[in-house]
Amino acid sequence: MHPVGPSHAVLVPIKDFDYAKARLADVLSPRERKALAQELAAGVLEACAVFDLFVVCDATAVATFAQDHGATVIWTPEVGLNSAVRTGVDYLSQHGYESITISHADLANPSGIATLPEHDGVIIVPDHRGDGTNVMRLPSSASFPFHYGAGSADQHVRAAEEAGFAVLILRDEALGHDVDDAHDLARLRGH
Repeated sequence: MHPVGPSHAVLVPIKDFDYAKARLADVLSPRERKALAQELAAGVLEACAVFDLFVVCDATAVATFAQDHGATVIWTPEVGLNSAVRTGVDYLSQHGYESITISHADLANPSGIATLPEHDGVIIVPDHRGDGTNVMRLPSSASFPFHYGAGSADQHVRAAEEAGFAVLILRDEALGHDVDDAHDLARLRGH
């Protein structure tokens, strides 16, 4: 077993705040969407602060925000989410980390990131719809492609299994609550 320890890092991809939360355009102004994205990202970074923390991004304001929250920035200009995560994982692998937790920056309650169970393979925490991948922990040697977007949870399970990793699917109500649409926002405000 390889418990999470000093050779573990957390990687958080963060989209340019000016373009974040576009699916909430019907209920929030651009300024409100930006503020929400920053609030959620700050919560995720704070929950992950017990680990070596890295942010992949391509916006100067996000890089400054990440550094202000104790994260090291891995600059990934204009490559898209899947390529940015791959770049980040490869960077961390090359720098000696044995395991990596990848977390989306829009989790309503990210406190459980620090307490994922031990597992030698890949842990996948789907979103509350069972569709997306909110959190994933994997060995840094995992070279399978990332498939963020619609249906990513199933695609990540398949890719990890095809690469020979045992997969633990962890359905966690708190970590499964991301904020993508008006229903998610109402649920966030209800708490």
